[in-house]
Amino acid sequence: MYLTTTYYNEELNQEFNISTPNTSNENLNYLKEKNLKLGKYYISAQEFRLTTALSLNIQPSAPGVLMMFLLDGEQYYSHHIIKEVKNKEYTFVIPPSKETTKQIFILIPQEVISDLKKELLVDLKFNNLSPTITITDITKHNSLLSTEMKSVLIDINACQRSGSFKQVYLERKIAELLFLQLENMTYDKSLLHITDVDKERMHQARELIVQNITCPCSLTNLAKQVGTNEFKLKKFFKEIFGNTVFGYLNDYKMTKAKEMLQDADLTISEVADNLGFKSQNHFSTVFKKHYGYSPSEIKKNIVSLKEHVANSLQNARNYISIFFIEIIESTDLYLYSIL
Repeated sequence: MYLTTTYYNEELNQEFNISTPNTSNENLNYLKEKNLKLGKYYISAQEFRLTTALSLNIQPSAPGVLMMFLLDGEQYYSHHIIKEVKNKEYTFVIPPSKETTKQIFILIPQEVISDLKKELLVDLKFNNLSPTITITDITKHNSLLSTEMKSVLIDINACQRSGSFKQVYLERKIAELLFLQLENMTYDKSLLHITDVDKERMHQARELIVQNITCPCSLTNLAKQVGTNEFKLKKFFKEIFGNTVFGYLNDYKMTKAKEMLQDADLTISEVADNLGFKSQNHFSTVFKKHYGYSPSEIKKNIVSLKEHVANSLQNARNYISIFFIEIIESTDLYLYSIL
C-alpha cells in the first residue's frame, strides 16, 4: 500500500518540480518531500514555503484510512484529520505562505483499523475524504493536535535508528498516533454542549497562548482578549483541550523544548532562553519533571547516535577496502600461478 504524489503550480499552469530548500531567498518556492514504506503503513511528509499556490495530488494504491497532520506555519497550524480514502486521486490546495509549513500523511490499511476498533470495543465510522480539500477546510472543521500527538510526531521525525529497529520503532509510533486519533474522535462527541462561538473563543485563546509562550497573559487578560469570562475560559478550555490553560502552556513548551533539543546547533541554555525560562537550571528541572529525563541526556544520545553512525560507516568502508584488497591479491596470485 502506498501513495502517489504529484504537484501542480496553479499560477504557471504546469507541474511543479520538487527542489531542495533554499532559505536564503524568500522569493523562491521550495518544497521538500520524504516518503517511506513501513510494513503495512506508508508515510509521506512535505515541508514547504511557497510564493504561489500549489495543488498536491495524492492517490492511494488501495482503499484505507488517511491520517493527515498539519504542523507549524504562519497561521499557527496544528491540526489533524482522519478520513476514509478510496483508490482514486485527491487534491490538496496549498496556499502561499511566508513561513515554513510541514504536513505528514500516513496511509493505513482497513484491516489495521478494524483490528484496533475490535480491541478497543468501539464502532467509529470515518467520513470520506473530499475530492478537493484546502488548508482552511482542515483548520476550520477539524481538531487541533494535542501535545501528546505532537510529541509522537517529533519522535517520528527525529528517529535516527536504522534497519529493523527503525521499522519496529516507527510502526509502534504510528499505532500510538492512530490510538490517539480514535480516542479524540470519541472525546469530540462529549463537547456538543459547548456552542460554536465558545469553541472558537477557546481556539483563539490557544493561539494567543502559543504566540506568547515567553510572556504569557493572565487568565483575566486572556479571557478579555477572546471575549469571554474567566469562568468559561477555565471550564471550556479544559474540556476542549484536556488541560488547564497553564497546564497546556507548560505541555506546549515542553513539546517545543523536546523538538528544539534535537537541533545539534542549539545549546540547552539557548533552548531555555528561547522558551522564556529564567535559567538553564530551572528549565532542566521542569523538563526532567515532565519527561523523567534531563535535556542533557537528549544531547548525549544525539552525540552517541552520530558517533555510532559514523563508526558504522567507517567500519563499512574498512570492510569494503579489505574486501577489494583480498580480491586484488587473489587475482595477483592467480595470474602468478598461470604465468
